[in-house]
Amino acid sequence: MTLTSRFKHFLRAENAASLIEFAITFPVLLLLFLGSVEISRYIIIQQKVEKSSYTIADLVTRYSAATSNPAKSGELDQAEVDTVLATLDDLMDPFDAGENAVACISSVQRVDTLNPVPTVRWQAAGGGTLSTQGGQTISSNVNNRSLGSINSSVRNSASAFSGEIADAFAFAGPMQPNENVIIVEVWYQFELLLGQTWFLFNDGIIKSNAFFAPRNNDVMRDLPPDFV
Repeated sequence: MTLTSRFKHFLRAENAASLIEFAITFPVLLLLFLGSVEISRYIIIQQKVEKSSYTIADLVTRYSAATSNPAKSGELDQAEVDTVLATLDDLMDPFDAGENAVACISSVQRVDTLNPVPTVRWQAAGGGTLSTQGGQTISSNVNNRSLGSINSSVRNSASAFSGEIADAFAFAGPMQPNENVIIVEVWYQFELLLGQTWFLFNDGIIKSNAFFAPRNNDVMRDLPPDFV
């Protein structure tokens, strides 16, 4: 059999055609399957982060503002804030908060009728130990303080809105004199199951912000016994 006849025979052959077709389409099908899994995880985690920020803000504003030190029953103090922050792990379930998430609660108020810059009455972070984003320290967009540096010095300090927080207040307009807003920020470190080299998007931080006004027109200016 000549080379030409062998080539013609090869072109007419139909043996294992299905196997060849499967070999060609399998990588595409695998990519579509894995992509759908990752995208579904991303959407679910994003929804949980949004729900977490909303729920934490809602829980905080259900308390009455503290009127004494130590706070009375039903009033918001540091222990109650810590309890609320600890709910982040349950809110993110079945995804682990732990090292992958953190939340920050800020109480801001416009105390000066002439100065539109709000004051940070108090601030607290917790619910997880996430501290970096792409190698950079995570900071609150309320006052640009790194979460690890939030301590008693933050009490009654000037705010410095940035990022999405600044955009939200730019859209809503300046706060009214004596107006008080509770701002909750939640961060979650999203990681691809199979690493970031094979897919169309990379690991990264998912963040959500929530803005609530205290109930009963209470101004949450104090957080006894400690401001941390």
